Amino acid sequence: MMLRMVLAISLIVLSLVGFSQQNLTGKVFNAENNTPLPYTTIYQNGTTNGTISDVNGVFSLENLTFPCEIVISHIGYKTSTLSLNEIPKEPVKLTLSPQNIQLKEVQVYDENFRRKNLQLFRDLYLGTDKFGKKAYIKNEDVLVFKWEYEERSIKVNPDMPNEFFKHLKVTRWNADKSVAYFNTPTILRVQATAPLEVYSPLLDYKIHSDLVAFVYEKRTRNCQYLGYYFFQDTSTQSEKVTQKNRRQAYFNSSQHFCRSLCAHQLAKNGYRIYLRDKERASIFNLDSCLIDFTEGSAVVGCNNKHYTIGYFPNGSGEPTDLTKKKGRMVVSSDIYFLNDTCFITKEGIIPNNHISFTPTIGAKSIGASLPAEYEPGEHTPPRY
Repeated sequence: MMLRMVLAISLIVLSLVGFSQQNLTGKVFNAENNTPLPYTTIYQNGTTNGTISDVNGVFSLENLTFPCEIVISHIGYKTSTLSLNEIPKEPVKLTLSPQNIQLKEVQVYDENFRRKNLQLFRDLYLGTDKFGKKAYIKNEDVLVFKWEYEERSIKVNPDMPNEFFKHLKVTRWNADKSVAYFNTPTILRVQATAPLEVYSPLLDYKIHSDLVAFVYEKRTRNCQYLGYYFFQDTSTQSEKVTQKNRRQAYFNSSQHFCRSLCAHQLAKNGYRIYLRDKERASIFNLDSCLIDFTEGSAVVGCNNKHYTIGYFPNGSGEPTDLTKKKGRMVVSSDIYFLNDTCFITKEGIIPNNHISFTPTIGAKSIGASLPAEYEPGEHTPPRY
């Protein structure tokens, strides 16, 4: 079973909801020589709100909501962030340091190795649902893959063909050649030498993605990644089709589930939680584990347990209000709380990376992600 850490918008610790909207102005500089840095991308993390500095490094980012996290990104420089609770009284001076990344990909055994790594990364990062399969990364050449290997051994059987050992890629033998040693890949780490240009055509978004970390453990098939995201409308299809697709991507996503949980409205939004114990499953009130605070909620004491999410959609895939009706269809996903205390924000964000989902929710990743400010509006009533 593959655990997919779904982090539609990572590393946001502060809520994006506020009552005031103001403009942030300033200038971006090269940290090494203090020269202005033109054409730098400055954006409010996880939203559609962003801008680019001019030839003199000057920028103005409008309509901020507080508190918020500002991301400063430029090709060839380390991404930087700025947390704000209010607008600064004076224009800000932002600095970026040049980025140095080891470009060598280790243990490249054959010419298909990178191609296989790319396909694995696409499946994990973009997702395997219909939105993820249609999404693509325009600049895949900036990705650097590094596998960590573990040495293993196998006792030699005289009936084993030579081709078998070639496939194993034996690295050494014991003295009498009765045991063969070989390296097997265990952990994949991915870096990007520049911001990723992700396109999600079904959702009509171009996503500027500053990848911070990406780790995949092959044995457990557990994937975790962190990054900053800036959404831009591409307007390549009709508004009606775009809105329909965005609603489909939103419902029964990690964002929808976490928002519903934080608002204590799981049943109203079509969700029912089951606690699994060996072969038995019983309905569980996850609200009993919530501690609410200003920016969101914390789920406490649910680690080391197996929970299943039952999502009950209507005929169009939108949630059935289980406080008023019985659901007729159910779509299941498993959820795992990886820490004793797991935080979620009111926008449906999991900032500390401590909650993971299996498909169906887990199949949705960056290719199906939506901005933090996305709201689907009223959903269509069920038609039976």
